[in-house]
Amino acid sequence: MNGCASVLAMMFRPYFPVVVIALAVAGAMGLAVWAWRRSETDNTRTAAVGMVMRLVGIAILGVLLLGPSNLPESQQDETRSPVNLLIDASGSMQTQDLHLEPGQDAVSRYRFALERWLDPQFLATLEAKHDVRVYSFGDRVRATLPDAQDATHRKSNLVESTYDLLSTMNAMGSGTADSTGGAVVVLSDGRDNRGADTTATAQLAQARRVKLHTVTLGGPTLSRDVSLTAMPRQPYLMVNEPGLIDVRLDHINASGASATLRIRQGEEETTRPVTLPEQSELRVELPVEYTEPGLHMIELSVDQLPGEPEPSNNTQVVFVEVTGERMRVLLLEGQPFWDTKFLAQSLRKDDRIELTQITQINRDRQERIVTRVDRPAVPPTDLDGFSEYDVVILGRGMENVLSVEAAEALPRYVSERGGRVVLARGRAYDPSTRVGREIGRALAPLEPVGWGEGRRSDVALTPTESGRSHPMFAGLMRATKGSPSARELPTLSSAANIRLLKPATRVLAESSNGSGDAGALLVSMPYGRGMVLGVLGEGLWRWSLAASEYEALAGVFDGFWSNGVRWLVLGADAGPGRDFSLRLSGRSIALDGELTATVVQRGNAMGLEVQATITDPKGETTTLSLQDQTGADLRRVGGFRPQTPGVHTLTVTPIGGDDSLQPLETKFIAYDSNTELLRTAANPALMRSLAADSGGLALAPDEPGALLQVLEAERAARVVPPVPAYVWDRGWVMATILIWVGLEWLLRKKGGLL
Repeated sequence: MNGCASVLAMMFRPYFPVVVIALAVAGAMGLAVWAWRRSETDNTRTAAVGMVMRLVGIAILGVLLLGPSNLPESQQDETRSPVNLLIDASGSMQTQDLHLEPGQDAVSRYRFALERWLDPQFLATLEAKHDVRVYSFGDRVRATLPDAQDATHRKSNLVESTYDLLSTMNAMGSGTADSTGGAVVVLSDGRDNRGADTTATAQLAQARRVKLHTVTLGGPTLSRDVSLTAMPRQPYLMVNEPGLIDVRLDHINASGASATLRIRQGEEETTRPVTLPEQSELRVELPVEYTEPGLHMIELSVDQLPGEPEPSNNTQVVFVEVTGERMRVLLLEGQPFWDTKFLAQSLRKDDRIELTQITQINRDRQERIVTRVDRPAVPPTDLDGFSEYDVVILGRGMENVLSVEAAEALPRYVSERGGRVVLARGRAYDPSTRVGREIGRALAPLEPVGWGEGRRSDVALTPTESGRSHPMFAGLMRATKGSPSARELPTLSSAANIRLLKPATRVLAESSNGSGDAGALLVSMPYGRGMVLGVLGEGLWRWSLAASEYEALAGVFDGFWSNGVRWLVLGADAGPGRDFSLRLSGRSIALDGELTATVVQRGNAMGLEVQATITDPKGETTTLSLQDQTGADLRRVGGFRPQTPGVHTLTVTPIGGDDSLQPLETKFIAYDSNTELLRTAANPALMRSLAADSGGLALAPDEPGALLQVLEAERAARVVPPVPAYVWDRGWVMATILIWVGLEWLLRKKGGLL
């Protein structure tokens, strides 16, 4: 009986209760019989047949109201959805605070992830229904971390780590862009010491229709550590000029501890006792002064604390380049504005700069101010006049200060005499005037960009990766702990729209919302034997007032221009008589940052091939690839990203030539700014937020089986339940009913019943 009921339940799905349908059919049949008995016709046989046909039709309609249907079998989802396992390979994942089994020694978070989540049996179960890929992310995998090397044997497609989670998501590309239930499992401690915003990662996951499931590894472990970073406040000094080395000691879990700061220069070592404060950092200023020119190296270190696990960040080397001559600077301004006013004030504060300032106040009045100069200020009129200066700074409205003939001498001053020109306010002339256009044609070879139409307002400036290691931003990098943010700096009032960058132009700073060439704000360009520096906007003077709101930015504006002039003069190509010279974009650079080396060849060295090699602190040598940039001199430029902290030596050797061309050698320091091994406490709140924002779940670290249940539930949710196929929903059934009703109507009409 139960079997029959089950069959009926599967075959019939009534639209109304069965009793109601039965009563309706019985009533309709009763009315049909009553109507037949009352009919008055002589053709009783035809009437009887019609009555039977009507009863059959009513019965058929009653059966259809019972909903006879066929339910197809449920189809299983055989689609293999992508599942990506992302394992954090950064330094904090080496913290040993997890146990694989109760009573066993603690293992690193990275090892725990390998054993629990990349276990071959678990992966085999996962791969039975899903396309599984494994990625690593975080800081680079270090050779000193054996766990990272084991991973490459545990899973053949474990790829080289990328910089962060968002970069890894982008690198996975179409592997996560599947709409059939793809998932990403993030195995991490959530410790991001760069302060990255997880919102962008969650939004990317949502855009690709995948869920981020997170597994938080580790607990609230805090290592005891102190790290040292140092930077010369003035990368270039004059003989007998006092300078400062800014030292910062960052510490974790070491408040009140005593330490010893050691300063070594050559064979001489001095010490300075320090006490680490309650705050996480201690700043120390070390005075330096040199009586001899040359490149001076200072090694700074702080003694290892008891219980400190990572002493490699306790030492750093800095370089200071010293020269014996003052720098001669000419500042020309044809349209007075705050930029050149504050610029002149900054340069006057530098005792090693001889400043001549000529400003055209109006058509009839010209202001001339000299600082530490014993000769009268006269606007140059020819090549020899410009050659009296090391640097020429141009403001705006040069048509009001210089003659066309004088402007035509400026490109020769740079290319032939090795002069340096600064465009302090972008375009130095007014193209709307006839004389301005003539000045523009004369200065065109010195312009590092092609100007576009119009200007932008309230532009935020951010140093580029190349600019971060530039001496002009040394003070800014020190004030912002190596992480300058556009939010901390006043915006420029306006900036010129840029149409293109000339081939040799190097971008040192750009607008935070700019893109490509159009976003450039600070650029440099070699021209012949000299150099051009361009500030492509106005309003930089606001930086001089920034200290009122951000105390750490005090002196950043003065240092920007003082170091800029020193870089142009002291870091420029060698003067006449030197046919072979070498120049670096900076002396200190963070690991993975880009350092640019420029080899300049002229005269006897013009046609020679050269070989450039870099020797790292381990003694391993790498060949530096150089690209030619031809001009009045031959320049060969190459970029290098150091991977090992410590002092590197760059050697450039000429191939052939006479004995006067000796190999060139210089040094630079690469430092590790990674704080992963200092702040190691896991951050479960960040991991939960990442999962919730993307629609995923936060999973327990020791229950990988829970992932299988989650994926199976998502797989079941994608199964579409079968739709009953009703008998009436067929063409032949409807056609049969219509034909039957039509025949009954014809029969009744023939029998005279209508």
